[in-house]
Amino acid sequence: MNLLHFSDSHGRVPTPIEGQDHDLVVCSGDLLPDRYPRKADRERYNLPYSLPGSPAHQERWLRTQQTRFVDLARGKPFLFCPGNHDFFDPVPILREWGIEAYDLTERVVEVAGWRFYGFPYCPWAGGVYNYEIKPPEMRGRLDSMLGFLHSDAFDVLVAHCPPFGVLDTAKDGQQYGNTAMRDAFAPEENRRPLLYLCGHIHASAGVKTVRDMPVSNAATTKRVLVLPDR
Repeated sequence: MNLLHFSDSHGRVPTPIEGQDHDLVVCSGDLLPDRYPRKADRERYNLPYSLPGSPAHQERWLRTQQTRFVDLARGKPFLFCPGNHDFFDPVPILREWGIEAYDLTERVVEVAGWRFYGFPYCPWAGGVYNYEIKPPEMRGRLDSMLGFLHSDAFDVLVAHCPPFGVLDTAKDGQQYGNTAMRDAFAPEENRRPLLYLCGHIHASAGVKTVRDMPVSNAATTKRVLVLPDR
């Protein structure tokens, strides 16, 4: 099975990769656009270049993108795990357009014998963005995910944030991965997913294998991953 993985497109719908067919599309978050204040307002009010998108803003944008999303899916399933910049669930609208779309948030979806589980949560960074949670809640969410994993309920983890120390170095040289996720997979005896799909840290897009667990960070990029038939 050919899996098209992309992440952190922030309102830019990717196109299929020319010459590479896919059987499934997986987005690991930050699909929807931010807001961009006018330059004069940025300077006057000392605003950052971009602001979090509102649900209404993101829905309006999505409803103008039907042709692009239908072309991207090409009749194949579309699995979506939200990211910290996603404030609107696109799945119902994608389904209106005939796309077989699924929101993976803390649920298992099976495609061609492969089972996918979504984990959108990111470490707390001030609470401006979505799915930011503090350590006690993060541990609880991870315990729930590990319960599914250890009962052999899923094969592929789709998490917006990478584990700490794995494809998580930003432009400023700091690492922003999920330390609780790293700790969950650190013990040698602990079970790990067969594949970890993520994004979030734009500067560290790439693929790396950690203790037999391939990690694909597709932030601002796209790639086709080949999964064996099951």
